[in-house]
This record gives sequence, C-alpha cells and structure tokens, in this order.
Amino acid sequence: GPVCHGAKQISAALGTWLRTFGYPLNVYYDYGTESNALCHRYVATRDHCPTFLCEAKNGPGRTLPVKAGYEAVAELVVANYLMHAGTSAAPAPVEVAVKQPEAAATGEPAKPVPAPAAEPAKPAEVQVKLEPESGKREARLLVQVQGGADFSYVELDVAGKTRALSNLRDNTWPLNLGSLTAGEYKVKVTAYGPGD
Repeated sequence: GPVCHGAKQISAALGTWLRTFGYPLNVYYDYGTESNALCHRYVATRDHCPTFLCEAKNGPGRTLPVKAGYEAVAELVVANYLMHAGTSAAPAPVEVAVKQPEAAATGEPAKPVPAPAAEPAKPAEVQVKLEPESGKREARLLVQVQGGADFSYVELDVAGKTRALSNLRDNTWPLNLGSLTAGEYKVKVTAYGPGD
C-alpha cells in the first residue's frame, strides 16, 4: 500500500544520501505480522505513515559526532520526503560548483576549463550466496556488489517482498527461514544508482 511505497522511497533516499556522506546503512522492513509493541510499528499501522527506527550503533570509529551526523542526515532525508509527500514537487537535485581558474597575472581573462567527458558507467554486478546455519531455521545471505561507479544502494526481495536495503557493497543479511512456509522462493537482489 501507500505506507510500503513511501517506506521504499524514503529508504532509497536514505541509502543514497547516507552513502554520499560516508555513513553505512542497513534497512530492515517490518510487516503486518510483527508485534506493534514498538512505537515505530504502532504509528505506521495507526496513521498509515512510513516510520523509521534509526539506530546509530556503538563500535570502533562511531564517535558521538559520527553518530549525531548520521542521525541528522537521516532526519533531514525523512523530513524532506514528508514535506514533498502528496505534492508533485520533487526535491531539487544537488549541484556541485566547478571552480574556474584564477586570471593570470598578465591580466588576461582565464579560459574556462571544459568538464571532463563522462565515461559510460559500467553496470554493477551482484553476487549472492546463501549459507544455511546448521541446525537452525536461519540462513545468512552474503551479497557483494562489484563495479557500478554510481552505486548507491542494494535492495533484497524475498518472495516478492522487500526485506532489506543497504548502501554497503559487501553485506551479510540474516534470513529467518522459520517465517517462510515450506517450498521454493525467489530471492531478488538489485543494485541501484542515484535516482533509480
């Protein structure tokens, strides 16, 4: 429904912007079968609005300024989406200014420097490997993205439902096989660039 569509749009924007600023991101989606005891699930169900629980984890290199920066970018991306939701206005693209060379000491005006010709981007290649956990109803899904200079994020779908999203090129996702009924399932992993 609209909540799922909105959550996917926001997740894609989060993946792109957090990667731009150097922050790793893993998004895991909840579905109607999950408990609504947590606020972000309850509000999504009650108000039909995409909600996110952002956790800036502890660990090496995750200082307070790094965690605050992650939270600030995440909040700005979500706020930007909510400001534009329901309107045809799309967020303005980011432009990067190219500094022109200074005028020479002779007083001659500087000649503009042409932008380098863009090489065609090579598409990303995605490799996926499923490793069942012995004696458990769980598996690990190893995903590696190679190439694709404009890589922004990767999305994981199981049985036609988006389960996770990450802006990391190499990632391992837990897959709870106990939540699936017996049978065969299609796993789809897609790499996206900015704006895809």
